[in-house]
Amino acid sequence: DELQQLLNVLPALIWSGLLVSVFLTIGEMLAMPFMNSFWVTRTTPNNRGEYAALYTMAWSTAQVLAPTLGSQLVLYGGFSLLWWLVGIVCVVAATGFWLMYKRLT
Repeated sequence: DELQQLLNVLPALIWSGLLVSVFLTIGEMLAMPFMNSFWVTRTTPNNRGEYAALYTMAWSTAQVLAPTLGSQLVLYGGFSLLWWLVGIVCVVAATGFWLMYKRLT
């Protein structure tokens, strides 16, 4: 009976997983060129390598730490805590981007 229920839900889980993967991929494809061009336009030929290294290290650190910290938050606080904190981080990041935009224009 439980196996039958799982088999009934499995196609929906696969499709929703694929849909999320497609949205994340499209989001990265649209965002990455702008993020790279942002730091490249603020460099000189003398320090471009330093900025590239810093950007790559920051991106790599986020890719390693985010799943680790997220899974620990879920383990100790549940998914509600995780999504509240993700929402707060998104609002803080959006505010930072807005302030940076206002400063640069």
